[in-house]
Amino acid sequence: MLAADLIATLPAPAILLDAECNVLHCHDDAARLLQLTELRRFCAHDMAAKGWQAEHAEAWQLSASLAAGATLRMAFFHLERPTRCRITVQRLERSGWFLLHVHAGGERPGDLSPGDLSGSDLSTSAGQTDRLLQCGFEQAPIGIMLVDTTGAITHANAQLRAQVGLSEGDVLLGQNALTPPNPDHVRTPSGRILPVHDWPLTRALRDAEVTASIELLCERRDGKSVWRNFAASPLIETGQLCGAVLVSRDSTIEHELSRLLSDMNEELSQKGIALEQREQLLEAALDQAPVMVHMVQSEGLRTIMLNAFGRQLLGVDQDQYLNLVRQQSMHAANSLELLDHERQVLAIDDWPIARAARGETVDEQLLIYRRGNEEHRLLCSAVPVKSPSGDTIGAIMLAVDLTERQRLEEQRRRLLARVKEAERLESVGILAGQLAHELNNILATIMGHADLAMSQLGADHEVQHDLLNITRAAERAGAELAQSLRITGQSLTMKEPLDVGALVREEIHHARSDLNQDVHLIIDVMPNLPLIRADRAGIRQLVASLFNLARRDLAGCMGEILVAVRIYDAALEAEPMGQLIEGIAPEGLYVELSIVDDGAGGMISELQRAFDPVLARASSPGLDLAVVRGTVRAHQGLIFAETAPQRGMRTTVLLPFSRETPTPE
Repeated sequence: MLAADLIATLPAPAILLDAECNVLHCHDDAARLLQLTELRRFCAHDMAAKGWQAEHAEAWQLSASLAAGATLRMAFFHLERPTRCRITVQRLERSGWFLLHVHAGGERPGDLSPGDLSGSDLSTSAGQTDRLLQCGFEQAPIGIMLVDTTGAITHANAQLRAQVGLSEGDVLLGQNALTPPNPDHVRTPSGRILPVHDWPLTRALRDAEVTASIELLCERRDGKSVWRNFAASPLIETGQLCGAVLVSRDSTIEHELSRLLSDMNEELSQKGIALEQREQLLEAALDQAPVMVHMVQSEGLRTIMLNAFGRQLLGVDQDQYLNLVRQQSMHAANSLELLDHERQVLAIDDWPIARAARGETVDEQLLIYRRGNEEHRLLCSAVPVKSPSGDTIGAIMLAVDLTERQRLEEQRRRLLARVKEAERLESVGILAGQLAHELNNILATIMGHADLAMSQLGADHEVQHDLLNITRAAERAGAELAQSLRITGQSLTMKEPLDVGALVREEIHHARSDLNQDVHLIIDVMPNLPLIRADRAGIRQLVASLFNLARRDLAGCMGEILVAVRIYDAALEAEPMGQLIEGIAPEGLYVELSIVDDGAGGMISELQRAFDPVLARASSPGLDLAVVRGTVRAHQGLIFAETAPQRGMRTTVLLPFSRETPTPE
């Protein structure tokens, strides 16, 4: 009969061996139960290579001890998995082959006695068992020590002697394990000395107690400190304590590895904290940067980060920003517009950050950002963010708001223009003043000689009338010269404490009689205005000229004129509306005089010409407004003017407080 046919007829999975224990055939179920592949020989070496270990070494002596027709029961356990099996071996009579019946499961190690191995034909002597036990005890990979009830050492294997640090000639047997030369050489992991009465071996002898594994730091005979795991158990024979067994394992390497791992974990934890702090610092620096920092993902342009400056610039609060981060993309920002330098609206896909998200680098592109009626000029730069593989995964954009810088630059330009204009007018004024003084001296001589001739001639002399005309002409010429000096701000003024509010009421009261009945006049003077030092005649003429300017702007039509006087504080208020005609920039406290009408208005350029002493027309109101400008310059004040066609006219004069400004009694 063929071997395969023989195995197929058997009820249990089986393995067929020849007389030399070589595998002739292995049933599939047997291979599955034993988890074997390509087993060639049934021996200790080959089975151990597959992870199986026989519970008794005699199991491998098949050829020598198993007679033809005899059977043998064996138990195996797996070295790496909690798996056991039972094998019944039968010796075939004619061929001398071995037939192995494999059964899953089986008894635990130690449940089979040496007598069970032999069956009817296999016998193991007590001497062999003793030798096996002695070899196993001596060669065990852990330290084992046996003591009697007094603590005297009766057995100690090689591993334990190595752990204690004994040399080849040192003697350990017979010594008392409970009375060591240095009882302080055993310490717990916390560093506490473990007294002898708490040692695992002492507790096993004293209390007949099995102690669990405990790790202790021990000092060897050679002075070296090692970590060892101890466990002890009492030995009981016929109900009586006959000694104890101590098992120890050297755990120094494990302890050092554990300490190193703990140190590494601590170091990594510290590095993690430092990294987290650096990340928080970087995040705070980006959020508080004085420029807009905006980062998006390439897919969908989803916002990852927008710092505080950017949120303020875009006009979004924290909740709107978090919503933008969680779900919205820049494509949802319909209320935001970016314009190029030609003021053409850019599509979102053409925004710098969108171009950078596609892998393009954008350097310093000047754009206009518009949200509602608000506009900002931005200098934008954007770069792509790439992954280690080189793929573009996002983009970051920096935007500097140039609006305030341009406003300051425009203000600086205007101030420079005002300074140049003031210097120009000052030069003209100096020249005109010198000429006026020279002409005034000549007129004084003419008038003096005319008066002298009139006094020397009789009243009925025929030239008296001509001399009187000469005197009157000289007086008119003097008045014109005084007016010219007032225009240039070079006139000799008599400054005195002046209540501007009272003067305005008085002057407007005299001038309102010339108003059309359809004109509504409003006078709004702040009560208790402080007195300022000013030229009464010059301020009176100033009020009259500005009121006449408003009256002429109405040109006999229905309308309204507002005359207001109040205190203006340049430190707290913005500049008055309109173009600055005279002065540089307001500083400190002023008395503000404003005259506003809703008449026809005009071009601001024409109004500016009317205030210019060089460009003003000889006819009214050009010289009147030039005189107003000269008076304000003489008082170191400012003039603002605003007008537009069909929008009326507004003129504002600021007269500064002086250090000697008196207060009303």
